[in-house]
Amino acid sequence: MPEPRLIARAALFGALATSLLASGSTALAAEPTAGAEAATAADTPPATSPAPIDAEDRAALGALGAALPTHGVLPPKRPGATADDDAWRAYAGALLAVFAPDHLGPTERARLLRDVRPLAPAIRALVPTHRRYRALQAALALAARRELGPQPLIGDPPYEVRVGVTAPEVATLRDRLLLEGYGDASVTGKLRAYFDHRLKRALWKWQQDHGLPVTVVLDPLTRRRLDEPLPNEVRALAVALRRWRRLDLREDRGRQIVVHLNAYRLEADEDGREKVAMKVIIGRATAVDATPAMSAPLDAVVTNPDWRVPRRIVEESMRARAADDPAALEAEGYEVKVGKGGEWLVRQPPGPDNPLGVLKFRLRGTDGVYLHDTSAPKLFKKEARALSHGCVRLERPRELAAWLVPERRADVTGELSGGPTERIPVEPAATVHFLYATTAVDAAGRVEHFPDVYGRDAEEAPVDVAALVKALAEE
Repeated sequence: MPEPRLIARAALFGALATSLLASGSTALAAEPTAGAEAATAADTPPATSPAPIDAEDRAALGALGAALPTHGVLPPKRPGATADDDAWRAYAGALLAVFAPDHLGPTERARLLRDVRPLAPAIRALVPTHRRYRALQAALALAARRELGPQPLIGDPPYEVRVGVTAPEVATLRDRLLLEGYGDASVTGKLRAYFDHRLKRALWKWQQDHGLPVTVVLDPLTRRRLDEPLPNEVRALAVALRRWRRLDLREDRGRQIVVHLNAYRLEADEDGREKVAMKVIIGRATAVDATPAMSAPLDAVVTNPDWRVPRRIVEESMRARAADDPAALEAEGYEVKVGKGGEWLVRQPPGPDNPLGVLKFRLRGTDGVYLHDTSAPKLFKKEARALSHGCVRLERPRELAAWLVPERRADVTGELSGGPTERIPVEPAATVHFLYATTAVDAAGRVEHFPDVYGRDAEEAPVDVAALVKALAEE
């Protein structure tokens, strides 16, 4: 039997589709866009009487709102006992604004609020349950707890603190490690002051993760590092959760490819298990070259692709380099056609100099952004790899291709140079998510920070850290 969550998502999109088809709209069939735009008068659904919101649905909506702090969001004011449907629909709209991915635009959101009942399961179906999202939530709870009181300081005890010792500093050490997620919070009472093997394992892991000698003793270097002030990570984690929700990355189901732009890394998962991982090169840090944050279906692997040079690149660099003479580009191996308006249509055939290499991974609805091989693999040795015109270059494209089309493994991992150009369907299509996040949580639950490659952190809406910490403490 399908899980209730899947039934809810099916009901949500089914109801939207029915409503849209009845009105003649094709909005749900459109390709995802990089961001939802404000609704215009033409986008506004026809004025009809919204379906009523019953008491059970109102209670469920209230529960969703009460849980918002765990997602890094302050909850809106809940309507009172005598509030009408308009107030509850506005409340549901505020919840939907938190959880709806960017590609669910204003028209679809308005129809959902008007037509779908009950509302709470439909909105709950949009709440991410992906393991990495849940890890961010756990890290946020931990970071908020650190802000509630002073950081415990170990100081300089006159004796060695090691396994088997009972001392007040052991309890302090235990509390301090717990603030970073190390150790066992179930240890209580007098046992907190005893240095047992559970605390030994926690200290061992902490020293290893922080690049210190693993002495499993409270040595001077470890004491100094433990007494350093912990950073306030509440805002960074709240923003990371917000950015995750903008993508259509909700569950650990099927084949998912996450390109973490800030980490210059691709991870391909199947049903929650990592299958492929590699370095990537992303778009340069300019307004026109930056790789957008978005989700898109990958529906084909193309062997020995040609390169249809984007007009922007032709106009910005190629024409000047060729002194406005097509023959100069043709001498470099390009094919140039001059249009009626004087525009150049430039194509580079497959070959060793083609910047797409021997494999291209086609994405639908991305305005020319895709994944591909490269003819310059040496660039993967660089630490900062924002070097492309917007597409994403892969360190080991054959490995990804073999995972996507295992029935054609021999064809995509063998000798490809000089072979034919072939489009190999990926069925069912995998989904690629381009995630922009300067804060993430690794597989072990540790918070990681990455460079703000495109300077987008300053563009994010502010986070009331003090209010969020208080709200989480009341959870």
